[in-house]
Amino acid sequence: MPSVQQFQAITDYPEDLQPVIDRHWESLTSKYPDSLPQVFEAHKSNILKAFSVSDYLAETIQRYPDLLLNMLNSGVFDHHQSKEVFADLLRREINEVETEPDLLRVTRQFRRREMMRIYWRDLVQRVDFETTSSEVSWLAEACISAPLDWLYSKQCEQYGVPFSRDGEQQMLIVLAIGTLGAAELNVSSDIDLIFAFLEAGETRGASRSIYKQTFFVRLGQKLIQCLDCVTADGFVFRVDMRLRAYGQGGWLALC
Repeated sequence: MPSVQQFQAITDYPEDLQPVIDRHWESLTSKYPDSLPQVFEAHKSNILKAFSVSDYLAETIQRYPDLLLNMLNSGVFDHHQSKEVFADLLRREINEVETEPDLLRVTRQFRRREMMRIYWRDLVQRVDFETTSSEVSWLAEACISAPLDWLYSKQCEQYGVPFSRDGEQQMLIVLAIGTLGAAELNVSSDIDLIFAFLEAGETRGASRSIYKQTFFVRLGQKLIQCLDCVTADGFVFRVDMRLRAYGQGGWLALC
């Protein structure tokens, strides 16, 4: 079998793979009947490799060819991305959001773009496992924290603000356990979470106060929906809450 460096054309691949790769390549080129973008020709060997090693990459490229085009032109595949950059990028996009459906859409589109970059770097460019797991973990953290802040703000407008007895504003505490807690999330992992808050009581500032536990349970439910439910744009991450105290029979958020 040819080495990885020799896979420059469809015919370089094992015979069993050639029809699959050829079909994906023909489908991609058919989307540009006038002229295939030059960057696709320049990166053809890597695109063929993507088709051969990952159904996810192949499907994403077929559905969103302009996403690949933009990413190749921008050079994002060549750079490691820090935890801070993930958080800042999504937060800036979410700042423009007005409704929950828009929040779900923006978060899913962000996840699609960043997961495409991570998959490509892992499977096509062969970055090391530590880099891949770190970036997937940082992506997950960004997809939790930025939507959570948006949902918290909207819920405070509706139900009032959960203050402590000392007058400090309280936030939902999200504890990541399992592979996310260890910053070793892989590209197909669920995320295991526990929700907590610091002090019981009632919210303040709304026409009708509610118990903080009710407030934070509703907030946790909204966050899970934002991450886990499937829309036309897919989902963000599967969320597993079964490791909380008393499992599925326990409160979603505990003090």
